[in-house]
This record gives sequence, C-alpha cells and structure tokens, in this order.
Amino acid sequence: MELVRANYCEQINDGFFGQHGGGRAEALLHSVEGTIASNEGKLNDLTFLQQELEPMSGTPDEAASPPPHTTSGLANGARSLAKSQRFQTFVSASIMVSVIIDIVYDSMKPNSESLRPMWLGVSIGLLAIFLLEQSVRLFAYKTAYFKKASNVFDALLVLLTTIGIILELSGMKNWVFAADFWVFRLIRVFRLIVPTRVADAIQFWQQIKKKFSGKGFSEEQAICMEHILMYTAFCKAHVHAQHEFVEFFGRKHMPLPGEQACVILESHTLVYKASVATLKAAASLDQEALDDINILREGSN
Repeated sequence: MELVRANYCEQINDGFFGQHGGGRAEALLHSVEGTIASNEGKLNDLTFLQQELEPMSGTPDEAASPPPHTTSGLANGARSLAKSQRFQTFVSASIMVSVIIDIVYDSMKPNSESLRPMWLGVSIGLLAIFLLEQSVRLFAYKTAYFKKASNVFDALLVLLTTIGIILELSGMKNWVFAADFWVFRLIRVFRLIVPTRVADAIQFWQQIKKKFSGKGFSEEQAICMEHILMYTAFCKAHVHAQHEFVEFFGRKHMPLPGEQACVILESHTLVYKASVATLKAAASLDQEALDDINILREGSN
C-alpha cells in the first residue's frame, strides 16, 4: 500500500488530476490511508475509494449516512458539504465579490470615508463566510486538512484578515499593521489567482454560462467523468506498484513465493474490478464527453 500511495503522489506531482483536482487527489490518498489504518491485512483500498465516490453519486440521504470504516455521520456530512459543487461555487463567488469590493473601495479611498462603515460591514460578512468554509473543511478532514499547502495558506490568510478587521474596528489606524491593512486585501486578490482558485473561478463562470446557454455537462455526466478519472488513477497506481513490488524483491521474470504472489493477484483483482467500473461509467457517456476527458488528461501531462 505504501507503493500505491507513492504512485498516487507521483501522479499528483505530474498533474494527472489537472489544476482543480485537489479533491480527487485527497480522495485517493484518503482511500489508501483508510486501508493502512484498517489493519485487515488485505488490499481493500478499492472499497475505501468507492466510499469516497459515494457522495458524488448518491442522494443527499445516502451521502449523509456514514459508510463503514469512516468517522461519525456528522463528519461525513461535513466532508460531503466540503466536496459539494454548490458549496465550492458559493465560496468562489464570495471570493470574487470580496475582490471586487476591495478594488472599488481602494479606487474610491480619497472620498470613501463615509463608506467605511458599510465596507467594514461587508468585509465582516464575507469574512464570516470564509471562516465557515475553513471550519467545515477542518472539521471534515481533521489533521489531513493541514497536509494540503493551499489549506494552510487559506487558513493563514483568514487569520490575518480577521486580525486586520479587529484592529480596524479598534481604531488603531496609526499602528503599522492596521495602516497597511490594504496589504491583506491585496493578498486576498492573490488568493484568487493561485491555480486552485483560478480553477474554482472558471468552474463558477462555466456554471453561469451553462445557466444562460443551456449547454454543458449534466450532473450525471460530470459524476461519470469524475469516476473515470479516479478509477484510471487507481489502476495506474496499482499496476506501477506491482512492478515496483516485484523489482524490490529482485525476482523479476521468476516464480514468486506464495505470499508475494497472493499480494500481486489481489492487486490484479482490484485493478480488474476498477477497470470494469471505469468501463461501466464510460458506457453512459457520449463520445463528446469522452473526448473532453481525453483532452483534460493530455493537457495535464
């Protein structure tokens, strides 16, 4: 399983999941962590991966029910919320509104003293949204939340913004931190242009475009595309891990001992099951959607 996890990390570093594939990468790594933590002595990470994919394809009631070998139902609900497209779109829209308000306020600053209370009120409201976002993610992922650099960056940014607003409310204009509070608003603008946030903004724009044009992928198509990419990454990781497993024991092109052969056969079985699940998902898509998946895959390599 350590070899499988290492191959997942290689795919992440190679950009296999694309710019906005942080959620997919976390789900795959979490499936391996679940297998390692279960101590069942078998390669059952496909089961954990399917549990990660369930919230994407189940009804709200199914997504809220805690699957086996996972945390409490409340934590599962928080994870489903953190992964949901509506929640991510809402946060992305809030970030864009925050950036627009900051730009407008800075451009009107010489004559905006009368607007300062209103600007502070809006900033506090948006900060509450960002605090809610970080709280949901922290509750859902626990310590794994801090393993992702963008999460740590976002949490630090929210903390600094909170301190800046507190100092603004305290009237400490002469203190260097409050006087340079615009720096943190500028950092918030930067937060929008880091790759994951650009992807979120693009997704938000695509949602808006879809609303007006009536075109785009249906929810079912998006779920199938998600499953295909996840299962493909799963198969790649296991196949590469099998080769590395054999090379590690130095028995390439030679009969394997019984225990090692069982490990390879069990891994092969999981690859076959994942391949069948991939084909099942692909069968429900039209050729145009499959071509789009191929473009995404080629563009990330």
